[in-house]
Amino acid sequence: MSEFSVTRKEILSAAESLRGYKFCHQARGENESVDCVGFLHVVANKIEMPNIVDATDYKRQPQPEVLWKYLLKNCEEIPLSEIRPADVFFMRLHSPKPRHTAMLFDEKNIIHASDKGVRIQPISDFPKEWFCRAVRIRGVID
Repeated sequence: MSEFSVTRKEILSAAESLRGYKFCHQARGENESVDCVGFLHVVANKIEMPNIVDATDYKRQPQPEVLWKYLLKNCEEIPLSEIRPADVFFMRLHSPKPRHTAMLFDEKNIIHASDKGVRIQPISDFPKEWFCRAVRIRGVID
């Protein structure tokens, strides 16, 4: 079996195709709905990532250790200073604990599933300290 590879452009195209999906806790694309983890899961399916690991056993309350473990199944941690489009932020969102994921869309914007659905939003809408860790999908190529 060949090693998985995907371009940043393919990842971002898959992510952008979900714009307009509604937000629903633990949704994985059914009825055009996702949550922030479901958004990443549907993107992974669209880019045909092998061995996708999913989890829907999380609660609405922040469980950073569960979410981080999930992210590391198919991604590798990178320094925040090295984040590039198609990489994923682990974020605090109105919480002292990280509990949200968002993909860097371009230098100034993220794409994510928020209470307003999947949308592109300026990074400047969020305090810098909310961006606490980052991961890169294994197999991403430029």
